[in-house]
Amino acid sequence: MHQRTRIGALLALGIASLVSSRVHAQDLATALAARYPTRELVPQSCAMREGETIALAAGRICLRDRATGLVRAVRRIALSGDWYDTSAVARDGEVLFAVTDQGGAATRFAGRVWRWDLTRDAYLGLAQTDTARVVDTAFGVLYRTQAGWRRVDDASATRVDAPEDLLDYGVATFTHEGTTYVVMGLQRVEVDTLALAGRSVQLRDHASLPGTLLYADRGVVVSAVQARGGVIQVHVLRLPATEPTIVAYPQGMRRPARASLEGAGTLLLSGPRGERASLDLAQGTITRVDASAPATPPELLRASSLYTATPTERGVYLSASSGGYLLDASGVTTPRSAPRAARSRCRCVEADLVCPGAESAPIAGACAEVAELDRIRADYADSADRSTQTTGDGAFRIDRLEADLVRITRLRDGARLWARIVDGALFAQLDDGSYFLSNRDLAARFALREGPLTTGAVTPLGPRATQLFRETLIAEFFAPAASQ
Repeated sequence: MHQRTRIGALLALGIASLVSSRVHAQDLATALAARYPTRELVPQSCAMREGETIALAAGRICLRDRATGLVRAVRRIALSGDWYDTSAVARDGEVLFAVTDQGGAATRFAGRVWRWDLTRDAYLGLAQTDTARVVDTAFGVLYRTQAGWRRVDDASATRVDAPEDLLDYGVATFTHEGTTYVVMGLQRVEVDTLALAGRSVQLRDHASLPGTLLYADRGVVVSAVQARGGVIQVHVLRLPATEPTIVAYPQGMRRPARASLEGAGTLLLSGPRGERASLDLAQGTITRVDASAPATPPELLRASSLYTATPTERGVYLSASSGGYLLDASGVTTPRSAPRAARSRCRCVEADLVCPGAESAPIAGACAEVAELDRIRADYADSADRSTQTTGDGAFRIDRLEADLVRITRLRDGARLWARIVDGALFAQLDDGSYFLSNRDLAARFALREGPLTTGAVTPLGPRATQLFRETLIAEFFAPAASQ
């Protein structure tokens, strides 16, 4: 070949390689930046009440789909245990929440107040706090910081003076017809209104009910008291009234200890021996409910906190309190002991991953920073948990999205696998919604969301569970390129 021709061919080859590398880097950067799948299989981790937008349960925030009542998204903000506290309020397009955690381990959210932008699925830290208290009011959202109370309205956050009663355990707050009510169950049930005067938030007396508090929400406060002669009375206050309606409880039934909303305008009152009665709020009548037909609570599905997400030579080992799973080209196995972590032979040079060997070209964009990754702080650990790791051969990148969720990215093509351990079973899915589940009976407790966090259609997974299930999904994902 003529010298000029050979030089031209080499130059063209180099330009083509450079263009291909840039295109791959762009594709990989896009894959890494999209933290969650386009079709997400969502575990139904919270029991949602009619009309609720969000729910807090076991360290999680659940978003409710209004059309179906299903959980359309779950985010883990605290670790399970008795040492954490959470509080959250939903507003148009966002959720304000606070987390405190005094346990031995905590998520990155602990000790701060956050704004979760649902449209962008992004978090903004607002302030440090040692008290997880966020209160929705008719004049904005109040949250407590280390420096005092702040009020968030449509424009900004301003400092206000607010009563410390709002921090008391068991205090209920809700807004009805433009007025915010604060309900405290002490010796009696005290109902106050919450008002803003300049920069002062003030409690004002409104009503008082005898007995123990059963329910306070949606413009209704209900208490129960045992009057003279052993007669049990239920006091129903329909706000903005200041005097309750008194309803006699069915004879022979013990005083109810709790109440829950059962559809529009009906409360289910439950006693200590499982006795139940239905309170019709509109009619002011109470009817005994047949004890032989107890309400069936929904079966919830919650992912376990991952103790480790350990890279092996060409796979990942995930462990939780229920056990561990090794994911690699052989599929899914449950080794008796955790494999040793493989130290990656590759290193990051700015955003590129460089591996040893003359034949190995740098993987452009493989080390790009990804926002909103979690980082578990554990007092008992020798070192801090790493948000991002790479397998020993540099073929896969592991990102911890949440305390109970990791994403594994195949760097040669940007394919992604999301993995959890739910009820002791391994769950993993690809971006298209195809999934593997080691206990297939659990599939009925997932929903399928197709599209964005707030607008994607949500349906039960059950009818499509068989269609989307792939027995060999793990083995195919980790298989070497030559075998595919």
